[in-house]
Amino acid sequence: MSHIPNACGAYFKLSHTYGSLGLAQGHQIGLVQPLINLMRETCAEQSVLHMDETPLQVLCEPGKKSQSQSYMWVIATTQAIGPVVLFNYSPGRGGDTPSELLSNFNGTLMVDGYEGYNAVCVEN
Repeated sequence: MSHIPNACGAYFKLSHTYGSLGLAQGHQIGLVQPLINLMRETCAEQSVLHMDETPLQVLCEPGKKSQSQSYMWVIATTQAIGPVVLFNYSPGRGGDTPSELLSNFNGTLMVDGYEGYNAVCVEN
């Protein structure tokens, strides 16, 4: 793989590699989307999920300063045949993100005390 110096190196390296194979950016996402959908379906079918959010600094995010925080929301299974861990990016920490990510989930959600999870916990 060729080296591309950039603050957003990993993304650009992957995009460059796929581009060199003749795959446009939209096609790259399409290649992994069925796997992501299967992982989301597996999570929705579980009786217990674990979820947490962690701050993240994105250096090349349109419309945001490099010093601002974004968030990675992580969903993990404990009971699936194979463990599933989904990482979901969000520019903010609002409660709409867990509500959206867990809209098809009806089980027990293990979280910390952050109030952003309250709507999901009340619904389930």
